[in-house]
Amino acid sequence: MCYDNINISTSIFVEQRPNAPAKVQSGTFAILYEACNANPEHMRLSPMLSRILNASELTFNADVRPGVDQMQSFHSHLRAHIVDILLENCSCFKGYHRTATLQHGDRHKMPQGYRTQQFPLRTSTIDESSVTGNIAVIHDVYVNQLRMQHGEFSDRAIPSFNDQATNARIRGAKTLRIKDVNSFTRLQFIQLGFGLFHLCLNLVWALLHVHRGSVHQIGSLSYFFTLLDRMHMLDSLSEGPIMSNESGKTWEMPVKHR
Repeated sequence: MCYDNINISTSIFVEQRPNAPAKVQSGTFAILYEACNANPEHMRLSPMLSRILNASELTFNADVRPGVDQMQSFHSHLRAHIVDILLENCSCFKGYHRTATLQHGDRHKMPQGYRTQQFPLRTSTIDESSVTGNIAVIHDVYVNQLRMQHGEFSDRAIPSFNDQATNARIRGAKTLRIKDVNSFTRLQFIQLGFGLFHLCLNLVWALLHVHRGSVHQIGSLSYFFTLLDRMHMLDSLSEGPIMSNESGKTWEMPVKHR
């Protein structure tokens, strides 16, 4: 289950009078996704809670450092990215785009033709920009719309992937409800994950922060920004690193959302 805020413009005209209608209607849009290869036995809540209570501290070597297989896969993708630059910018390499050995390798490949089933829910007028708002959204989704009972979540975990702000508010709601009466009202059944887009934003910002350097330091990001005539990325007042998608649309990563 995932959800995010939505803002709908209700008018293009300005009405300056008492009790005038709002120019924008804010709300929340939720959507359910079918989990690929999900096993109900693996989604039991009690083993997860037990493991959390008995979990040891994370260590870099055991829990963070990539394994040999992961590093080999990562390096193969880096090589493919470097080759892509040649294929896109050097006319003499144009004929190699479909060469099998130059393609990105598969990792956790989905079945051929698989498409995730999506089940959009009714948009509500609940503002999810607060801890209490997120509690209300979750109640609306499962109780008001899906007509489920609290007891159905006594030993069931539901993965939920959202942006960082939403996840932070849900964690706050769990802290607020930690002594409530059941796993639904304590929101324990919601098991959070972060969206890959936000992971990329944080990764790019970390790279910029660590490797920015100075224009006089050969090999630093600042050096290459200058070399590529991207001086705006050196501005200390800049909101954040520039991101772009395949369509060529660019945007800046705002600092206030990290």
